[in-house]
Amino acid sequence: MKRCVALTVLTVLACPGVLLTLARAAEDITVGIQLFDNGRLAEARQFYESFVKEHPDDPAGVFYLGRIAFAEEHYKEAVAWFEEAVRLTDENSDYHLWLGRAYGHQAEQASVLQQPLLARKVKEHFEKAVALNPENIAARSDLMEYYLRAPRILGGSREKAREQAEEIAKRERPQEHSGNEQGRSNTDTASSQRTR
Repeated sequence: MKRCVALTVLTVLACPGVLLTLARAAEDITVGIQLFDNGRLAEARQFYESFVKEHPDDPAGVFYLGRIAFAEEHYKEAVAWFEEAVRLTDENSDYHLWLGRAYGHQAEQASVLQQPLLARKVKEHFEKAVALNPENIAARSDLMEYYLRAPRILGGSREKAREQAEEIAKRERPQEHSGNEQGRSNTDTASSQRTR
């Protein structure tokens, strides 16, 4: 047992790049997010393309490549990246939200024959986003809008839209009345995510 531990320690010491790479992965993603948040999309794209090559199983890199494509209005490309992020981890509400948004924009540009298929995918991913995180106000808001705009045959429903509005109101009221900074920043984050 001691020999195995000693061998592991020697391996790590002989390969300091391994520790540095692991430590850098967490730091690196922050750099990429800052580039994206500052609107430096070309630099962010380069960053995340390298990040994905180094960390192919990390869904955050492909998610941000999707966000970049979405911001550049390349919705087909965005769908591909978001689908990959969801494939890597199906349990992230935001990944489903953005995939639904990308499908929605694709549907707006699609032929009449493709629109119903894409609309169903929008609904599916918005509902999944809400199911995974009921506190995701942006997902609830987008789902509410879907229910309001979609025809009944594609799952549109004023009653379901009203239910989402009520759930949003329940979640926003405590934040508005608490007066704490965390409550305000969550609301600000949700509204800024809807506009991105």
